[in-house]
Amino acid sequence: MKVAGKQVIARPTILIDVIKKANLSALWIPDGNRILIDQQVPDAKKRWIEAHEVGHSFIPWHKDFLFGDDQYTLDPNCHANVEAEANFAAARLLFLQDRFACEARDVEITFKSIQNLAKRYGNTITTTLWRTVEERDAETPAFGMVSAHPHHDDIGRDPGGKDVRYFIRSPAFRTRFPGITQEFCWNFLRASAGRARRGPIFDGTVVLTDANGVRHEFAIECFCNHHAILTYAVHRRPAPLITPVR
Repeated sequence: MKVAGKQVIARPTILIDVIKKANLSALWIPDGNRILIDQQVPDAKKRWIEAHEVGHSFIPWHKDFLFGDDQYTLDPNCHANVEAEANFAAARLLFLQDRFACEARDVEITFKSIQNLAKRYGNTITTTLWRTVEERDAETPAFGMVSAHPHHDDIGRDPGGKDVRYFIRSPAFRTRFPGITQEFCWNFLRASAGRARRGPIFDGTVVLTDANGVRHEFAIECFCNHHAILTYAVHRRPAPLITPVR
């Protein structure tokens, strides 16, 4: 495979070798508009993967770059942009442009409502959590996290061994709470989470300090879907001042 399709794969065995070498879960082939998806990918994830590859197919400039050798022909930043654009296209397709954000604003967000929205739109709970954090309300600080279970090594750990797979932040959270990292949130989870292998493992509040040194209270829920720990936190109010009694 080369940039802009200068080398065409003619034999299926070569295509299989390329996919295995690159460790790909899916691939869009412009010739014939085919999407290949690894059979080992869970069925629940295939819809997102297919939409992601469809995004590649209709964004005009992607066809010229998808088959490049990153080491020589594709700058890593450019590669990241290509994937981010395909993810954005997938989200707009599967969550019906702005419709999801409008419906999410009409309900109080809990894991129950995230599950209901996931069923309504036919998407996974993880992608629904992601869209809730990023799109429900850009002006409200909120974050989400997809991570390992702090008490069970067989749940949610990244194949590379990382504890946190994704750390998702709303635009307002990125701006107002730049010092709150995924490491901080993971340490909070380790200290606070229960041991259940499925269902809620934490439901409470956490106090976070913004860029101006002001403390804020966030409602936070952590839920185990048996595959990973999903965390959702949203700003509730400035933290009450504590006055010492003499």
